[in-house]
Amino acid sequence: MNSIDSGGCISNQGKTLLQFSNTMFDSCQSGMFGGAIYSLGINVTDQLIIKNSRSKIGGGIFVCNEVCWVGGGLDKINYFNNTATISSQQYFKCTSQPYNSWVGCNLFELDSIYELNQQLMNTPYYQAQKKVKVNFNGTTPQIYFSEIFLFKIIIIRLKVEYRCPEKQFPQLCSVREFSEDQFIGNLYNYIHKDYQSYFYNYEIPNINYPYVLTSYNQAFDCQLDIGWNFIFIINLFQAKNAVINSRKGCFYPTSICEKGMQKWINQQQQAECKYCDIGSCSESIEDDCEICNTDKFDKCYAKDSYLKNYFWRPQNSKFNDIYFCQLNQQSCQGEQRSGYGNDLCSEGYIGAQCLTCDIMDSFGMDSNMGRKGISNVRSAVLSITTILLFTYHYQQFFSYSSSQQQAVLKE
Repeated sequence: MNSIDSGGCISNQGKTLLQFSNTMFDSCQSGMFGGAIYSLGINVTDQLIIKNSRSKIGGGIFVCNEVCWVGGGLDKINYFNNTATISSQQYFKCTSQPYNSWVGCNLFELDSIYELNQQLMNTPYYQAQKKVKVNFNGTTPQIYFSEIFLFKIIIIRLKVEYRCPEKQFPQLCSVREFSEDQFIGNLYNYIHKDYQSYFYNYEIPNINYPYVLTSYNQAFDCQLDIGWNFIFIINLFQAKNAVINSRKGCFYPTSICEKGMQKWINQQQQAECKYCDIGSCSESIEDDCEICNTDKFDKCYAKDSYLKNYFWRPQNSKFNDIYFCQLNQQSCQGEQRSGYGNDLCSEGYIGAQCLTCDIMDSFGMDSNMGRKGISNVRSAVLSITTILLFTYHYQQFFSYSSSQQQAVLKE
């Protein structure tokens, strides 16, 4: 039997305590938690066999049990050949949340926070990582701070991390990277219903790790005396609101635009910082986004611009201060097309429009590029110098020998 959600053979979303005696589950499969059984609590009075079952977490069973329900008999369960693509091959049993007096099921932990810029897909700014700080305030849950822009969608990336019940000694099970068959995605459907209004319900393409989506709200504002709110609150067992996996935190909002941004007025007539779209660029805080000339630029976005080959620009130049290398185009093919000055030069060349041979390795002093080409140039110069010196001394010797022979003949 298969289930696209949780509990391939039995999914107990209610408050009922399941009783098992001389029972066997074989070849059950679920799309998320508990290959055979997903339940708030179970009680096994006699043997329970779970085999050949599969899920992402808890290959055989996913259960809260003693943490949130009076149940027992888990030691009477026999597991055979169950599989979990992420963690807990045989079973997952909830462990209490750290720093929280609430009854909880600790499974997800904060990994990192990103700002989502959908107009900049396939660029480094599509998911721009934000700074995160962690505080430990007595028995209060961990507090996370991050400076975010108003009106931006924030990805709160999570990882699977909990105290492993399957291990003989207490230790953390932790999974941060997720393949396609480990896909979890947006946990919106598991967010506590009282808090869903703070989060967004859509999937971001090509993201397999677990996450929730939110944005600035006064409830998350560190500067307001409201108190810290839940930056994520996952209700793994919907039937019992007190059983949660949560962390509290707040954000520091900012409206100061960075390099590569400009202010614009949104539909709510509010000033918003926005990155320059693909095809435009701003290289200083004071400048607005400018459209890039496609004859000179391969690509540009935000604060990044990439020149085509055969073009050169000096250090600290203005956006449009660009020169075509007319005299020696082959010298203007450096790999650092987003750079300036010598970065744009081919190996062994420096200077304005890359016209100077760098025999003194001055370019190599400023960059790791070009050392091989520079060494070749220097070697060639040394070889030529050696040949010239040898030729000169040979000529001098030959002239001296000839004069000596003529003197002898005269005598």
